[in-house]
Amino acid sequence: MERNSRVKNIDCRLCLAWEYIEDSQELDFLEEVDCYNLYEDNNVKYFKINIDKIWKSGELPIPTWKRLRSQAKNINREEFASFLNNLIIEVNLPKASNDISNPGKLERLVISKLKKVWCGQIP
Repeated sequence: MERNSRVKNIDCRLCLAWEYIEDSQELDFLEEVDCYNLYEDNNVKYFKINIDKIWKSGELPIPTWKRLRSQAKNINREEFASFLNNLIIEVNLPKASNDISNPGKLERLVISKLKKVWCGQIP
C-alpha cells in the first residue's frame, strides 16, 4: 500500500488556557471552527490554522513565522497543510487551581470524566 493511499484518522489538539484576543491582527491566520465541547464551558473556542494566510503556494511562509520560513525548503507544504487540517487549537480552557484539596473547574472536570470510565472506583 502506498504511503498516500492509507486512510488516516487523526485528531490532534493543542489545548491552551490562554485567553484568545478576538481583535488581534497577529492571529488572523486562525479560523474558528465548531467542535464538541468536552469542557462544558462556553468560553472555550476552537480554531484551525489557515495555511494560505501563513504560507501561500509557491512562496515562502510569512516573515512572522521565522522558524517555518527558515526551514521551508525542508518541509513539504502539502504535508504541512495536511497536518494543519488535522490540528485543532483549543483556547480559553479552565486554568488549573493546583490545589487538589480544593479543586477548581479544571480539576472537577477531569475528576468527573474519570468517574465516567470508573477510575477511582472499586469494581
